[in-house]
Amino acid sequence: MQALSITATAAPALRRAWPKALRAIGMLHARSADAMLLDRLAAHDLQGRVHSVFERVINIEADDGGLYTLSCSALDDAPRSAVIDVPRLGAECAAVGDAVEARGHRLVVGPRMTVSFASAIAWDAELDDYPAMDATLRANGRRLRKLLAEAGACGGMVADPRRDDRFATAVSALLRQRAEAVCDALVRGDAAEAATHACTLIGLGPGLTPSGDDFLVGLLAVLNVAGSPLQACRAPLAAAVIDSRDATNAISHAALAEAAHGRVRASIAALVGAAMRCTPPALDAAARRVLAIGATSGTDIALGIVSAFEAGLRAACR
Repeated sequence: MQALSITATAAPALRRAWPKALRAIGMLHARSADAMLLDRLAAHDLQGRVHSVFERVINIEADDGGLYTLSCSALDDAPRSAVIDVPRLGAECAAVGDAVEARGHRLVVGPRMTVSFASAIAWDAELDDYPAMDATLRANGRRLRKLLAEAGACGGMVADPRRDDRFATAVSALLRQRAEAVCDALVRGDAAEAATHACTLIGLGPGLTPSGDDFLVGLLAVLNVAGSPLQACRAPLAAAVIDSRDATNAISHAALAEAAHGRVRASIAALVGAAMRCTPPALDAAARRVLAIGATSGTDIALGIVSAFEAGLRAACR
């Protein structure tokens, strides 16, 4: 059968027939990809299996244990990830356990799917430097707190007042208590205590990526900002998080391990930068993109970001 390609501008009729078309086509195209992933493909150094399949992403476990992600076009760039120029993925593309192998500029995923990286744009995670003057950061921190109170999702770090669920309410309270303990230790410059408290958050809370993990992803992004008042605490906390593989699931730990090195998805990096330098409208737009992540993940990540910035401002005044 002749191999065809589909892009985000595919005809509406073909979009409506997407499941059938995808079974027949098999060749897809990466729009962009983490530069590290492109390097591995160029070296023919990626073999493994499909770890998990979702509507918008397919996760691949490499033979060396690393996780990589193929994402649909609705998602943004992220570490160890490629954005595929299709509106969705899912079970039509691959099944758990399918073999995965790099062949030149292509990644063969089981019997139904091949992804070409020939025209993929290389992406790398970058965080802005800490500002010399913190007036904008202080104002944006207050604005971000207000936005989270008005538009943030309940059920993770934030208890849902509409639900009569004592367990969920208690978990949210515990998450906030442990998050505050991390931040208080950071303000004091006690990296060891901050790392100890951070480990109590890992794996805690609802979601495929638990709320405590999401909070730490946001916090770690800020700790990795060059010039941050908290940067001296980064290494011990990052090491503790990386060593916590057994405390959470593989997908969430992969995100934590990348964040420990300052590698976060593009929308998270954009919010970190916006909080330090942008005007209120730009901050709001960046925040809403993060809030759209998952059910409660975006809110929990944003809470980690604003909490870390607040801790840094407090530490700078000591």
